[in-house]
Formats: sequence, C-alpha cells, structure tokens
Amino acid sequence: MDDLPTRMNISRRGIEIDSIVWPICNSGAESSCHIFFQCNLVRQLARKISSWWNVDYVDVSSYEEWYTWLVSLRLQANLKAVFEGIFYCLWWSVWMFRNKILFEKDTPSQARIFDNIVSNSYYW
Repeated sequence: MDDLPTRMNISRRGIEIDSIVWPICNSGAESSCHIFFQCNLVRQLARKISSWWNVDYVDVSSYEEWYTWLVSLRLQANLKAVFEGIFYCLWWSVWMFRNKILFEKDTPSQARIFDNIVSNSYYW
C-alpha cells in the first residue's frame, strides 16, 4: 500500500520537510522502492543473503519484481518460506537502521546490519 512514513510520502501529504533524499546513500528520493530495493546498500545485503543461501540474486526495483524472482527460485517450499522471511528481516533491519540515523544521536554502523539480519532470522 506504500503507506510507510518515508520522506517521499510525507512530502506528498503536504508536510514540509528539509529534503526527500534517502539519508543512507544520498542517491535518490526516500521512497519505499528505493529504501528496500534500489539502494546500493540494500542490494549489497541482498546479494550477501543470496550468497549465504547459494542463490543467484537478480537486482530488482520493486516488491513485485522481487516476488517474481522469489517464486522462480528452485527451492523446496519450506526453505523458500524461510528465505522469504530472511528478506523480511533485511527490510526490517534497514528500516530500523534508517530510524536510528534519523532519530538517534550516534550514527549506527552499516557493518552491523547483516549481523542483525542473521540473528533476527533465527528468531523469526
């Protein structure tokens, strides 16, 4: 539904903000597609997850493209469900990283994102 409070969505609602640029890579507007699929950091993390699972990753630009890629993977249904869950952990971790950048004094470490994904995926 694209209702996350991204800078792009906040701006579209008529709320004045300093910038709609994504603060992590400064290479595009902070939209859901950019945050979760198009950002270089997220693509690197997705490749790392895919490598961890021995799966060839394809760069995607939207949830629909990602889901089409996921469905095309040759994994057992139960493993595919776990793999899908790990990507949900990726998106959650990136969103939390974004919030820490925006709302906390100390800048979090990008290097810790993958560690968070791995540990969260075991809990989920």
